Amino acid sequence: MNNMEIGTRIKQRRKELGLTQVQIHAKTGISSGNLSLIENGKTLPSSSALINLSELLQCSIDYLLKGNSSNSENDEIFNFKDSPVISPDDILLLNNFHRLHIDDQDEILAMIELKIKRKNRGRKSSLLEQNEVIETA
Repeated sequence: MNNMEIGTRIKQRRKELGLTQVQIHAKTGISSGNLSLIENGKTLPSSSALINLSELLQCSIDYLLKGNSSNSENDEIFNFKDSPVISPDDILLLNNFHRLHIDDQDEILAMIELKIKRKNRGRKSSLLEQNEVIETA
């Protein structure tokens, strides 16, 4: 385990997501000064800092420490390949979703909720129309 390599991976992932050290501090409580020391290989993150960084940077702790997994969560985290219910498109969707910045994920989820509400409203109005036809017949 090389301090410099760990710091480099953290810094690289932070920049990939377009996050500043100040934003990391706001979301994890890790001070900019401490994060700078970590990113420059001068110190290692504590276990709680490592967990927070892993979640915020959307990657595994294994990737941060050893560089063994992908930059955006372990690709096998959604390994539903043997499931008859989950299609290859579902797997692609989930993997790509987890590659997005957390704010983009929130936006996608809001869009999905909106689409579902619209679909349900469409069903309700369709059922009302069917009931009106039945009543007038």
